[in-house]
Amino acid sequence: MAKSSKSWYEFKAAAAGKPARIIIEDEIGGWGVSAKNFRADFARLGKDEAVQIHIKSGGGSCFEGSEIANIIADHDGEVTVTLGSVCASIATVIACAGDKVIAAKNSLYMIHEPTVYAGGDAKELRKMAEVLDKIKKNLVGAYKKKTGKSEDELSDLIAEETWFTAEEAKEAGFVDEISGEDADDDVLDNLDLSHYANTTKLFSLQVQNAADAVMLFSGNGKRLTLAEIKNSLDRK
Repeated sequence: MAKSSKSWYEFKAAAAGKPARIIIEDEIGGWGVSAKNFRADFARLGKDEAVQIHIKSGGGSCFEGSEIANIIADHDGEVTVTLGSVCASIATVIACAGDKVIAAKNSLYMIHEPTVYAGGDAKELRKMAEVLDKIKKNLVGAYKKKTGKSEDELSDLIAEETWFTAEEAKEAGFVDEISGEDADDDVLDNLDLSHYANTTKLFSLQVQNAADAVMLFSGNGKRLTLAEIKNSLDRK
């Protein structure tokens, strides 16, 4: 078994009849898992070897994530993707590249507009806007291939920063199966989701059956009770 120095990425070779397993937790690209490291691990697999990829990620770099998805799509063996407590942003494109996607019953799934931090004059910013439009087109293509939905419908879902429960993701075609168990990880462990517009809705979905005394972080880092979260949603 090869394991990185970080706890959020791990490769386990096949053993005792079980498929090879890759665990992705945390950021895609940046300080997280890179396409380069991912490709190196995939190169250790047999051409037709089955592999299971577990994802718990709030997203990251569109380019790194898209390349990881390409690596998965090019693999001849069966690729099964399992989803932990959250699969968001470019991590969903990685998930869509698998042959089968199985979500834990408490999983949350989110798609949204590509974003970038940019500076410069009007001409440079217009060019960046054009790049973002092209990235969105690629996202729509990946989701269309998985779900069969129209480009217009997917474009609207992306524009709304749509959060799905596991059941909703299955109904929409992003997920093929739902496992009978909750994910044993915690969406708050090591994922910074505060930059997403609908983070409050995420927490409401995640704990919709929990007691009001449960304390959670809102998008601005202030601790809120579930009742306060629900009140916030009701006002929107």
